[in-house]
Amino acid sequence: MKKNYIKIEAALVLFLLIIACNKDVHITSDIPTVTFVTPSVNKVYVESDIVIIKIKIEAINEIHDYSVQVMNLTEGTESYMYYGHSDKNVALTEVNFIPNVNMDAEMQIVVTTLNHNGEKYVTTQNFKVLNTIKNTKPTIEILSPTDMSFNNGDILNIKASISHVDFLEKAFLILLQNNDTILNLKPNVIGLKNYTFDTSYTINIMADANFNLMLGVTDNNEISNLKTTNFHVHR
Repeated sequence: MKKNYIKIEAALVLFLLIIACNKDVHITSDIPTVTFVTPSVNKVYVESDIVIIKIKIEAINEIHDYSVQVMNLTEGTESYMYYGHSDKNVALTEVNFIPNVNMDAEMQIVVTTLNHNGEKYVTTQNFKVLNTIKNTKPTIEILSPTDMSFNNGDILNIKASISHVDFLEKAFLILLQNNDTILNLKPNVIGLKNYTFDTSYTINIMADANFNLMLGVTDNNEISNLKTTNFHVHR
């Protein structure tokens, strides 16, 4: 009788091991699916067009942080950046920008997702922009912040550079928290061709919040440029 019990226990252990092995076979990585609704692959725009980027991100679990970056591959510069956050398994994002290129350019949308496990995935799609506006706009480069998200109490280092072939007339830097202005800088840039914003801000929030950073510049010929970025702050 004792031998029978041992056989039954052994069979039960074997059965459980088989089930466990079969479960392991069906475990898959939670790699998100990114669908580009617009623009279509290799769509051609001109500089005066508004480029509308619609993206759907789907995952088995929560998506967490993600970014939508537009790179000018021809000139090797960043044209646009958007940081998003979602605690759901589906995120629908629609953003837009007006492209500024110095020559006909091959552009690339880069969607980067970062889940709660720190796993990062990248999906890309290309389009084109034709150089139809001959006036050269001032160049704006956001050097910091470059992270998707921050925590309450973090010190936000804000650094951005402006450069131009002509003289500058005015510039501004605005930081918004949930659409409320919390920082507004308007330096005197008259007669300059280059300027660097370099400041810091200590994040103090009562609940999760979305922040937007806007930089604008106008030259002495009234030619303007605007660049924005955004990020999420966890309480």
